[in-house]
Amino acid sequence: MLYYLYCLTQHYIAKKLGNNDTWMAYVPFARNIQRMRMLDMPMWQLLFVGSVFTIYFSMFIIFLIAWLFFAMTPALGIAVGSILTLAYFVLWIIYTYQFYSKIAEKFGFQRAPYALIMMFMRPVGIVIEYIIALSDRFYVGKPPVGGNNGGTSGGSNGMSSGDIGLFGISGMYGGAKFLMKAGDEFVIGRDGTLSNVIISTNGEKVSRRH
Repeated sequence: MLYYLYCLTQHYIAKKLGNNDTWMAYVPFARNIQRMRMLDMPMWQLLFVGSVFTIYFSMFIIFLIAWLFFAMTPALGIAVGSILTLAYFVLWIIYTYQFYSKIAEKFGFQRAPYALIMMFMRPVGIVIEYIIALSDRFYVGKPPVGGNNGGTSGGSNGMSSGDIGLFGISGMYGGAKFLMKAGDEFVIGRDGTLSNVIISTNGEKVSRRH
C-alpha cells in the first residue's frame, strides 16, 4: 500500500508536468526514466537523481573500479575509491538539488528551502509531494511564493492598467498572473512539450495546444 501511494504521488506530479506516460510511475526502473522526462533532464543524470537503487548501482561500479586498482596497488585502490566516492556525492548534491529546484520552480515554491527539505528531510518531503500531487491548489505555472510574477499593484486582480497578459479567475489557475512582454507567446494545452501554460486538471478534455 505504501509503495502504491509512493508511485501514485509521482503519477500525478508527472501528469501535472505534462508527462502522460502514467504507467511508468508504477514500474521501478521506468519511474526513474519518467523523473528525467518530466523535467527534461538528461538521462545520464539518473545515476544521481534516480531512486536509492541507482545510488547503490553507482556505488557498486565505484567499488569495482577501486577493486581493480587495489589489485595492482592497495594504496592506489583506496585513493581511487575515496576520490570517486567523494566526487559522486558532490555530483549527487548538485544534480539532486537541480532536480528539486526545477519542481519547486514549476509549482511556485522557493527553490532552496524546497530542494533542501526534499534532499535531507525525506519523510517531510514525501508528505509535501503527496499534497502537491493530489491537491488542486498546486499546479504548474503558479507564481512563486511571495511574488506576483512581475505584476504591479493596481486593479482588484493585482494587475495595473498597463499590464498585458492573463489572469486566472478560478480553477487550477485561479489568482495566477501571466504577464507578457513584446514578442511573448502563450501556448496553452495539456501537452507539456508544446505548451508553457499546462492544463492538468481534467486534462483529457483539453487539446494539446492552443
